[in-house]
Amino acid sequence: MERFQKYVGLTPRDYPEIRDLRQLNELGLVWMIEPGSTQRAQAETLNVPFREVTDLAMKNGLQMIHSKRNVFLRFASQEIAYFRTTNDGYLLDENRVRQHPQCCNDKSQPLFMGFSKRSSMIQVFPNEHYDEAIEIRPDNQRTASVGDTTAARLAAALLAMKEDGTTDRLVDQWESRYDL
Repeated sequence: MERFQKYVGLTPRDYPEIRDLRQLNELGLVWMIEPGSTQRAQAETLNVPFREVTDLAMKNGLQMIHSKRNVFLRFASQEIAYFRTTNDGYLLDENRVRQHPQCCNDKSQPLFMGFSKRSSMIQVFPNEHYDEAIEIRPDNQRTASVGDTTAARLAAALLAMKEDGTTDRLVDQWESRYDL
């Protein structure tokens, strides 16, 4: 399964459309990011001013915009849609917030799940398919789960859901529910 993220920038409404993050410098905006986020490396590479803020949820970010601070926020479109549905259909435009849908690169990457090797729900043994010549990654681990464990049953159930189309139907259902 792939995780697809479409990112949208948010600023106070008075700012022009942002199509490139380097515009933040010209516009005097500071990119608010979570500590430890990969956004920090991107901001540093682009030489864009940023500030790390703990607990940077939609509600907190919108409060910064409402207090007329010169800030730029980046959220996944799914987060924005979910926030709207859980906050009485909150409309960004009516609340002096401008969306910048062309500002940020989308992201797509495989999704993986795992269990702690110390968990009672998994039994691990040396992986006979492990290849030392290849870097360690989700599909090339030194150990593998085997046996009748919760982890093995969950992996089998998820694979069956993917193969019979259930996973795609669930994704479609939730995307349409939140207008993604």
